[in-house]
Amino acid sequence: MSQISHDSPFSFDEQGKLSVRNGVAIRQINGNLALAVERLRSNNGMDALCKAGMIQTDVGTSGQITEVRHEFIPFVTYPQEWTLKMLQQAALCALDVAIELNRHELSLQDPHAWNVSFRFGRPVYIDFSSIIHGKKLHPRFLHDIFKSYYIALWLGGQKYGVRKCQQLAHAVMNSEHEWRMWQQPRAEWRRMFDHDLLGRFCREYNGIVRRHQGDEDPIQLLKTLRQHIASIDIVRQESQWSEYGQPGGSYDDPSSFSTKARAVVELLGRLPPGRLLDLACNQGWFTGYAAKLGHVAIGLDADPIAVDKGIAAAPQAKFDIGYMNVAWPTPPQGAFLMYPSAYERFSCDTVMMIALQHHLNLRQGIRFEALAAMAARYGAKNLLIEWIPPEDVIVKDWLAKGNLSHVPEWYNEAAFEAAMRRPFPLMERVDSGEGHSQFPGATPRKMYLFRKAD
Repeated sequence: MSQISHDSPFSFDEQGKLSVRNGVAIRQINGNLALAVERLRSNNGMDALCKAGMIQTDVGTSGQITEVRHEFIPFVTYPQEWTLKMLQQAALCALDVAIELNRHELSLQDPHAWNVSFRFGRPVYIDFSSIIHGKKLHPRFLHDIFKSYYIALWLGGQKYGVRKCQQLAHAVMNSEHEWRMWQQPRAEWRRMFDHDLLGRFCREYNGIVRRHQGDEDPIQLLKTLRQHIASIDIVRQESQWSEYGQPGGSYDDPSSFSTKARAVVELLGRLPPGRLLDLACNQGWFTGYAAKLGHVAIGLDADPIAVDKGIAAAPQAKFDIGYMNVAWPTPPQGAFLMYPSAYERFSCDTVMMIALQHHLNLRQGIRFEALAAMAARYGAKNLLIEWIPPEDVIVKDWLAKGNLSHVPEWYNEAAFEAAMRRPFPLMERVDSGEGHSQFPGATPRKMYLFRKAD
C-alpha cells in the first residue's frame, strides 16, 4: 500500500512536530501544549474532547507527556473540496471542540476550516497543537469562524438567487485561506461585496457577538454561535446526477448488483487492497464496495447532493468522499504552497473511472491520453475504467438531442486501448452490459482493468 509522509519543511508549529510513521500519526509535544494535555488527561477530558470532534488521540495513562499518537487521516480534504453541508458540519465540529476545551480552562487558537478534515463522513478537527491555555478566546477566533464558515453558509442559505449565491459561496470557500492572511478583513469584505449585502450577512453574526461582549466566560457565546450556524438551512440545487440510479443495493446482497456492479466487483477482486481513488463516484457505491474489499478508499464527485448522500453512507461503509471536479483537480496553495495538491493528497494504488470516460472524451474534448496521464499522475499502478462505445444508447441520445454534433474519428476502442496501455500495459476486460437507467437493455459497454507491469 502506498504511504504518504506528512513531514514538511514548511511546518510553522512551534508546539510539536507532526510526522507519520508506519501508518501512525505521531506528534512530538512540548511546553504549554504538554501542560494542556496533562490537564485534559488528569481531568479525564480527552475522551469527551475526541467525541466532540478532536482527532482521536492517545496520550497514555501515566508518565511525562512528550508525544501523542493520532488517528491517521489517509485522505485530507480542503474546504473547497466540501459541499456547503460539509462546511456546516465542519463549523459545528470546530465550535464543539472549542466548547469542550472551554470546560477545562482551555481554548482553541485556530478554528478555521483548514484545520478540519473528514474521516468516514464525520468532520475531524486535526490541529491538536491549536489547544492553548485559558478560557478567553484568541483574538482571531471570531474572525476565523466568520470568514472560514459563516460567509459561505449564509450565502448558501439564501432562498433567492440561489445559483448565484451558491456560486459566490464556493468562490469564498476557494479563496478563504488567502483572505485569512489579511490583517484588516472588514476593508477587504467591503471591496468584495457591496455595502448592503455586507451589512446583511454581518448583522446576525455581529449581533450574537455583541450580546455576549461582556461575558467573562465565552462558553455561552460559543453555544449561541453553534445554535445559529446549525439553524442555517442550505438550499438544495438539484442536477441530473443528484438522483442517479445506484448500481446495486446492499453490499451483502449480490443478487441486487447490476451487470456493471458485477463487472467492477470481478475486476476489483483481482487486485490486492491498497489506496483507491474513485473519480466521479456519485454517491460512492463503488467506493464503499472497494472499502469492503479492504481498500483505503475515497471518492470524488462534482454533484453536491450526491456527495452529501455519500457522506451519509460513509460511516457505515467506511469510505471517504469529497466534492471536486475531476477535470480541475485542486492545486497546491498556501504560504510556500505548503498545502499539497489533489494529486499528492489523493495519491493511490488504483484509480477507478466508471461511467466517466465518455463525458470527458465526447462532451469536453479530453483525449484518451489525458485520462491515462491523469491516473498515472495520481501514482496509480492500476486503472479500472469503463469503455462506452459510439453505438451506446447514451451517445446516440446525445446525438439525437443535439448535445453532441458528431463522434470524432479518434473515438474508437482500439485507440482507447492503445492510449491506456502506454502507461498501463497489462489489460483485462469484461462486459459491463448496461447503460443509463432511462435506457434499459443490454449495451456493448466494457469494463477494463489496466495495470502497470511489476
